[in-house]
Amino acid sequence: MDYNENALRPYPIYPPNIHAAVEKLHWLKFGEDGVLEIYLDNHMLQTYRSCEAKFQLEMIEGWRERGAFWFLVYGTLVHKMVEIYYRDRKAPDFNLQKWYMNTGMKLWEQFRIDEQFSKHPDYIKLGAFPGFALQMAEYANVHNVENERLRVIGTELYFGKSKEVPLLADATLYQYAPFRLYLSGKIDLLVDNGSSICPMDHKTAKDFRGKNPMDSYEIQDGMCGYVFATNAILKRIMPESTRTCNSIIMNFLQVKKEVNPADRFRRGILRKTDAQLEAYRMRMISTATKIFDFIASGRDGDWNTMMCNNFMHNVCPWHGVHRVSPDSQLIKLNATGVKQPVWDCETVDAVEEAARENARASKEATNSSGS
Repeated sequence: MDYNENALRPYPIYPPNIHAAVEKLHWLKFGEDGVLEIYLDNHMLQTYRSCEAKFQLEMIEGWRERGAFWFLVYGTLVHKMVEIYYRDRKAPDFNLQKWYMNTGMKLWEQFRIDEQFSKHPDYIKLGAFPGFALQMAEYANVHNVENERLRVIGTELYFGKSKEVPLLADATLYQYAPFRLYLSGKIDLLVDNGSSICPMDHKTAKDFRGKNPMDSYEIQDGMCGYVFATNAILKRIMPESTRTCNSIIMNFLQVKKEVNPADRFRRGILRKTDAQLEAYRMRMISTATKIFDFIASGRDGDWNTMMCNNFMHNVCPWHGVHRVSPDSQLIKLNATGVKQPVWDCETVDAVEEAARENARASKEATNSSGS
């Protein structure tokens, strides 16, 4: 990597493949000073670490598997429902039954659950919409006492292109990582439980089977990333505060019904030390450096054959593509997938809106205490 010796602050001179990628990919761009800026979320980082070929197909070329997937659509539906619940539950006109019945039905139809999944085993196990409404009602009742202590700071906090969460934002590592790096993503719920401000996440499972679902997330980079991001976002949302974040509240919802509704839900707290958060930051920089080198090389991605039959507990969607001869892969790709605009996980307005909302709440609290 060459450097501009005449600049007051040296910046890299990038190979042609990087320039070509910046023209094509919105998660790459050049800063005003000529330094490459990379915006990556946890899904992109984990995909690259799992399989270069999958990363190339999905994150560079824009291929997506055809069809809808229960665990993704249902998970998104649950996230939207609980976001509305926590946002509105303390409003004077909030009605719990209208939330899980009326709002639930509206979203159920909006997500086309019956149309897409009426024969899916988990749909049947859930019990269609009546079972979903029951699950939401039970969730609210089981966690009602704990939820009374929660104050919602913000919902759907997207971060990324506004550089809210820098992972590498100066020249100290240019010889190793010749770029600036920013984390992208979305925090569904940010809450204050009285002792700390932390993100809250929800995960669905068909059956806990007597296991602690938290075990799967204790070292998961996605959860660590939420904690890391919250610390950066708090500086924008609450600039007058010195509070930091070292934890995330995890909620787990089981599809399978239980005689005792409490057995259907789990809630726990994952805590991260400053050393763990710094180790996370360095891992992300390391992965981004590999992505940079991969793009700069211009080569095709290597397959990780260990993942072909077990990618997220499923067969990789591109398994069939890689089974055929290279001269037949494009035909197989068109049969298996569809090209869409390359990934974009965020908009830029929600963090600033949360900052404005917090400022309004602080002003109201000040006015109340002074009256």
